[in-house]
Amino acid sequence: MSTTSSQTPDIVTDVLVVGTGPCGGSLAAFLAHYNINATLIDKASSTTADARAHVTNMATVECFRDIGLEKEILRLGTAYDNMPFRRYCHTVHGLEYFRGKILNQVPEWKQEYETASPCRHIDLPQNDAEAIFTKWATQTGYIKVRYNTEYVSFVDHGTHVLATCHDIQTNKPVLIQARFLCGADGGRSKLISQIGATLTGPREDLETCYSVDFSADLTSVAAKCPAFFHFVFRPAEEFDPHCMVAVVRTIRPWHQFQLITIPVPGTPVLKDLNVIDWKALIVDLLGDPTLPVEVTKTSKWRVNDVVADYYSKGNVFCLGDAVHRHPPSNGLGSNTSIQDSHNLAWKLAYVLKGIASPKLLDSYHLERQPVGKQVVTRANDSWKIDMRFYAAMGMTEVDVQKRRALIKALGEDSASGGELRAELQQASALTQHQFSALGAEMNQFYRSDAIYSQDEDPDTQEPVYADKDMHYERATLPGMRLPHAWLANTGLDNVVSTHDLAGKGRFTIFTGIGGKETWEKAANAALQHIPNLEIAVFSIGWGQEYLDTENTWAKTRGVDEPGAVLVRPDRFVCWRSRRPMNLEDAACKLSMVLRRILGWD
Repeated sequence: MSTTSSQTPDIVTDVLVVGTGPCGGSLAAFLAHYNINATLIDKASSTTADARAHVTNMATVECFRDIGLEKEILRLGTAYDNMPFRRYCHTVHGLEYFRGKILNQVPEWKQEYETASPCRHIDLPQNDAEAIFTKWATQTGYIKVRYNTEYVSFVDHGTHVLATCHDIQTNKPVLIQARFLCGADGGRSKLISQIGATLTGPREDLETCYSVDFSADLTSVAAKCPAFFHFVFRPAEEFDPHCMVAVVRTIRPWHQFQLITIPVPGTPVLKDLNVIDWKALIVDLLGDPTLPVEVTKTSKWRVNDVVADYYSKGNVFCLGDAVHRHPPSNGLGSNTSIQDSHNLAWKLAYVLKGIASPKLLDSYHLERQPVGKQVVTRANDSWKIDMRFYAAMGMTEVDVQKRRALIKALGEDSASGGELRAELQQASALTQHQFSALGAEMNQFYRSDAIYSQDEDPDTQEPVYADKDMHYERATLPGMRLPHAWLANTGLDNVVSTHDLAGKGRFTIFTGIGGKETWEKAANAALQHIPNLEIAVFSIGWGQEYLDTENTWAKTRGVDEPGAVLVRPDRFVCWRSRRPMNLEDAACKLSMVLRRILGWD
């Protein structure tokens, strides 16, 4: 069905979001926070029953903290303090090759994690996440959800988009008019191809893996080693090539789990998942034939290594798995998708409210596409590290006799045995990159017209990283996330993060002794030039509103005490004045910077 501007739409909304997954659901929640009307559609009949995406990192939890959803996420999720280990074993109940810890549970990483953010990682299965996002969004009254509604096509008329959809229950077309159309329609996105974008990378469909949700009582194992992941492999035994390595992941301690099977590279894809007796396989992998096991769901998924060359066109924006596809290594998938939504939501809201020019929306692609590219590279590098470890254990060798020979050689007092052990030790050490890659999670750096870096020295406009993937660099360089610092107001019961002062749908200025009056007046002057804009100004320092009790802000602020750090609604630094300014200069400069960022100049 073609759509023309003369057709009468069945639904009129500000934003049409296609897809109710973590990406689309979170976008709806963020838009609701800005009081934006949106319609959320999905061809499914309800939120997913799939627990696949689950790791929710600190940067993502920060986004939900900003809109008041953090407590609910923490309530329904599982803290990694309760399941800090990753195990490599012959069976879950049997011989253990070695174990390690994850995230902030690794002793040498603990302090770096805990000082990076006011939030903590949480394990939140996708089915629970989707339910939380859509429930919260719809309860605001700004979001409408239509399930059993399949997106078909769109026409961009410049002032609005007309989208043709199909009501699966009535078998009738539905025409939806929206100012903006957002495609969070996943790895089989229609929208990304319809805007003409190309997914580029080594190739799609590198391997196909299998997931099996099941219930079993593993309390006895958890009492000895409360593990988030059990990696099970048996190099000296025959195995189905579709299950070279089995990963038993904890969904709900200690009764709900997911089996993930990684095939030998090049293994043909199973067309019928029922050809494998999954229950028997799980019982075998658990290593206790007396243990009752119930299989609840099976699925397959593809390992990809691609990113879209552009994320938006006109009034249409694509995000999430529609634009970046990669293996689940490092748990970056849903986190990057949700952060796509967070980046886009405030920009859509500001344009719809007339605070910003539509030019602001150009920054979405410019900021998030490089992040997507970095994430795809990082996740695939981690996947390759895992494959190197499996190879060091002989698992990528199809011939069982050759695997047995390698395992035997690993224990021999010989030069070749020593070389094999050295490779195994190095390969196993590198697997930590998948479980403690704080830099990959937190080092997003934006370059666009929505970041004003012209006042920075030419040789300091880019951050310097010791190890971009492994370590988080904190600074107020424009384009970087606002550094977290704990601040005290009136006492022990009133300690807040810099992140709690920023965000909230507004711009924020942080200053210090000697700066508050100047920057408050400069902000008020700027408001005369930009209707409906809100700017909060906070002063940090001795005798100020907020006291830098741990001296963290003083170390990271990067400006003189009376200087200023300007932060966007998404808590990214967009400009700073490293030196004090008189009121006239401050007012002129701040107005110019804000108008530039918001696309008016």
